[in-house]
Amino acid sequence: MLLDEPTRGLDEASLNELVKLVAELQQENKAVIVAAHDNYTPLGYTAHYQLEGGHLSRTGNAASSTPSSGA
Repeated sequence: MLLDEPTRGLDEASLNELVKLVAELQQENKAVIVAAHDNYTPLGYTAHYQLEGGHLSRTGNAASSTPSSGA
């Protein structure tokens, strides 16, 4: 599943439902790709990548549970 700015404009109840849905998909070993312009998303992830200047780099992973500070 590809989500483009999925949390933008959501109220708290809708955000909570989205977080539950993404967690369920991850439990089913489904791929969920989230595109966002900010470095924070409450959806959780196993890897975090940043595209800057035409270059894609891995900036975080599940162990950190949040992107690295430079992301």
